[in-house]
Amino acid sequence: MPAETRKLRWQREVQPARLEAYKQANEDHRHYGKLRWTILTVFLAVAIPLFTVALNKDVLHSNVFWFPFTGGILIAIVFSVSEWRINTALEFLREVVKRLEADLGLPQSSPSNRKREWLRKWLASTLVWTIYVGSIVLWIAASCYRNA
Repeated sequence: MPAETRKLRWQREVQPARLEAYKQANEDHRHYGKLRWTILTVFLAVAIPLFTVALNKDVLHSNVFWFPFTGGILIAIVFSVSEWRINTALEFLREVVKRLEADLGLPQSSPSNRKREWLRKWLASTLVWTIYVGSIVLWIAASCYRNA
């Protein structure tokens, strides 16, 4: 196949497909980034009322305390697992986007943008993990306080 024909095939068939894959990968990356905050909102909407009920004086010193305690610990673990899965998906999508940028000859991120991207990724992940782990610590502290 002559070089000119390969170049035309690339421009007509391969490049548009890769460009579409690039657009889709970026869209998926944005989706998972927003999903992280939506899931955190749902977690807080469920965990805060459970914690409020558990710390009620009537509930705190009765056996009913163990229902919100167990529920709070379980949802913190389940939501932590979902955060881990989201982080895995985001890492994969970042790699796909970088690879497609290189294949398509699109401008790569500048070093300052890469530093900001790393900070943003680290900050968001750490903040969410701190909330989930902090919730578990608060439930354990409430249990200790209850037994004191």
